[in-house]
Amino acid sequence: MFEILSNARRRDVTGVTPLDSNGLKQPPQIARGAPVKVKCLGVGLTGQGKLLFELTVKFGEQFIRVYGDTAVNTGYYTLFYTKDGETKSIPARYSFTYVNEGNDCKIVDHHSSAMPAPPR
Repeated sequence: MFEILSNARRRDVTGVTPLDSNGLKQPPQIARGAPVKVKCLGVGLTGQGKLLFELTVKFGEQFIRVYGDTAVNTGYYTLFYTKDGETKSIPARYSFTYVNEGNDCKIVDHHSSAMPAPPR
């Protein structure tokens, strides 16, 4: 787990891809200031299995706390994409909870959502 957190602090995206608790590979998640291209194959972003567009993700501040065999990483990022020739952005926030299981660090909880609109 500490190697993954160390990679995250060094902005080494390739070293921040642990298995989640179901054994599924997670995409790179942490790369503050360095854009990461993500092919969007998720619900609402594709049409009948075809890639509609690519996202660029730019991570901002991250806050990593370690509690024994558990670590929590929270922060924010901005998604950028081009639709109909116009570049759009979506500011968002995230949290990951990691648990050290033997020699593996696994994601046991994740949340990501768009930032709420500022109050009027």
